[in-house]
Amino acid sequence: EEALGCIQCTMMATGGDGGRKLCVEVVEARNLPSLTHALEGGRAPRLYLVLKLGKQRACTSLVRAAKEPRWREKFVFRLSALDARGKAAAGRHGDDEGEGAAE
Repeated sequence: EEALGCIQCTMMATGGDGGRKLCVEVVEARNLPSLTHALEGGRAPRLYLVLKLGKQRACTSLVRAAKEPRWREKFVFRLSALDARGKAAAGRHGDDEGEGAAE
């Protein structure tokens, strides 16, 4: 598989009376391939990140395409015994639900 860059995030699991939670902060992506070939009507595409944990899903805001886009956005997921793994997918604005994006 071709490496498409890396995503920097921080994660912290918490527990208590409100139940177990996973707090994720998406900081930035690094070393993304150039998207200049993917110009849409003369404008650079916008990027977003999709996070999935079980049936829970969260999306970052759209940012202008760059080799190192920054989000600094926080998300909270409820944890259950069935949540064994999560996924992160990057996509271009206009992709259907992140389909065709790297996971």
